[in-house]
This record gives sequence, structure tokens and C-alpha cells, in this order.
Amino acid sequence: MTYFSRDTPLGSVLPDMFHEDDRRSEFCSPEPDSTRHQVDHALTVAEQHADRPLFLFVNVSATHGHYTGESGDSW
Repeated sequence: MTYFSRDTPLGSVLPDMFHEDDRRSEFCSPEPDSTRHQVDHALTVAEQHADRPLFLFVNVSATHGHYTGESGDSW
């Protein structure tokens, strides 16, 4: 997920609105288990901050064939 990578001015817009962001390479496509990594981390963060409001953005990576090498979309 390069949209929020902070490598470009556009990629910094949303992360700059918050005190914390936890973008990691294992959360990005083409990492096959990116969604699992994001959800595991989100559950940990939610537990750690159960006493305060929390905004979480979980990006379910695209299922397009060019990411997975498959000929079509799949779950």
C-alpha cells in the first residue's frame, strides 16, 4: 500500500492527520499475508488502547491477478 508510504507528499496526507501510524512493508501488497498481518496488528493496538478512541484503516490488498500471478480475481 504505497498510498500512505510518506515517500511522496500525497502519501503523507492521511498519516499526517494522526499522532501515530504503523505502516509496515508486511502490510502492503504484494505480501500474500498482508491482510493477516494488518488484522493481527490492529487487534494488538486495539487491545493496548481500549481506553481511548481509536481510528484504524485496514487496507485489504487488491486481489487482482497481477499481484498474485493468477489469471483472475480470487478470495
